[in-house]
Amino acid sequence: MGQAASQIENHIENKREDLGSNLRELEDKVKSVTDWHHQFGNRPLVFLGLAFGGGAVVSSMIGRSSGGRGRVSYNPENRAVGTDASPRTRRPPSPAMQKAYAAWENVQGALIGIAATKVKDYADGIIPGFADQYRQTEAEHKHQV
Repeated sequence: MGQAASQIENHIENKREDLGSNLRELEDKVKSVTDWHHQFGNRPLVFLGLAFGGGAVVSSMIGRSSGGRGRVSYNPENRAVGTDASPRTRRPPSPAMQKAYAAWENVQGALIGIAATKVKDYADGIIPGFADQYRQTEAEHKHQV
């Protein structure tokens, strides 16, 4: 009986050492995944895209809320109505400027979409169950609209 108890103790001690080793390995993996310096070293283009997309979002938000320089829409009487209280009379933008504005809005939308997809994919890679929760939230939002 003494030899069986000794074998059981050795087995338990080996499993405890294995578990400790596995926990240290898991801890190292979590540290590397959550360390943005490490992630930047592995994926600099993702971070560049996020920075560019974030800058575009911030600039568009600042541009819309800055004093008298809000977006201007044109009504049929050719009166520009800005975000400030007083309407101003202006000529409508040229067709070329309208195309440039539309192209810039498309670029912003595309960059934001790419950045959002990259963030979603990145979060899915490091957070267990994120993709399932994302799909559930997406489905709930579709039903609300």
